[in-house]
Amino acid sequence: DKHGTHLFQYRIAVTNESADSTVQVNGRHWVIKNEDGSVETTVPRGSPGVVGQKPVLHPGQCFEYASGTSLRMPRGEIHGSLQLVKIEHGRMAGTFDAVVGRFLCDASVSAGAARRGAAGADGGDDAGQ
Repeated sequence: DKHGTHLFQYRIAVTNESADSTVQVNGRHWVIKNEDGSVETTVPRGSPGVVGQKPVLHPGQCFEYASGTSLRMPRGEIHGSLQLVKIEHGRMAGTFDAVVGRFLCDASVSAGAARRGAAGADGGDDAGQ
């Protein structure tokens, strides 16, 4: 806690659950809120890649990354989506969103206890936690 700011780190794991399609993480969208429901910040839909990368995932592959945010309050939440491109025969074969459900930021929880996976890239509208 520095000048009323609470810093949080989180890890996201993206798994391609498709049996036969390759996908690429192309963008992201996040809504980051304080515990009172006020929006701290947003990352607009289509913001490029994740942590400076646009990973390509073959069936069964997983990409995991760490990132962070700050909140004015000791608790809050994050939710959003990843925008993915389906690749077939080396060409783009469509796009879809993998929903990342709400996960909590809580300064009273010790580091490591709040670790949580994110979205599976299976081409569905809600790709699960």
